[in-house]
Amino acid sequence: MWYVQQDDDLLTTVRKMNEYGSEKGIINQLVVIDNNHNIVGIISDGDIIKAIKI
Repeated sequence: MWYVQQDDDLLTTVRKMNEYGSEKGIINQLVVIDNNHNIVGIISDGDIIKAIKI
């Protein structure tokens, strides 16, 4: 399962999306887990774009 920790920053999340992706592109969604490995959400590339919107 491809995931990020809930306290990972946006740069780490984007790097993981790129790392987990194939040659054709990045993964556009990742599961978000807490310290107990419980799923607490999903982050998408759209969420990231909204977060860095100037």
